[in-house]
Amino acid sequence: MEELFRKHNIKIAYLFGSQKDNGIAFLKGEPISVEKGSDLDIGVVFEKLPEEKFEAYGELYVELSLLFKPFNVDIVFLQETDALFQYEAIKGALIYCEDESFLDDYEEMVTKRAADLSYKKIGFEKDFLEAVKDGYFEIADR
Repeated sequence: MEELFRKHNIKIAYLFGSQKDNGIAFLKGEPISVEKGSDLDIGVVFEKLPEEKFEAYGELYVELSLLFKPFNVDIVFLQETDALFQYEAIKGALIYCEDESFLDDYEEMVTKRAADLSYKKIGFEKDFLEAVKDGYFEIADR
């Protein structure tokens, strides 16, 4: 697995989502039961995003699908997602780290950005609910 991630210039990889625990058990060689219709979410962080993202995704998908068979894998290039999504991924299970310093910097950056967005989201929701209460918006019946 380490060779695969190194080959693709991936610095960090996480398992997250509903199948995270099954994925960890699989990596440990423990028996698992794969839930039909559930994907194994794999988040990756590159040193530098590949120029040919579609091609890189395809190659990674094939290789990780073989590695994690019988799971259906869902690969996420975390640097292309928002900070709240990245934060959910880093709360998962770290399965690969090439550089501890890079990991520390990345997770600190994500945590700070997620906290900022979370604070702004709470403020927006408060302002929105106040505007609805004051009659600036109407909630339509469906």
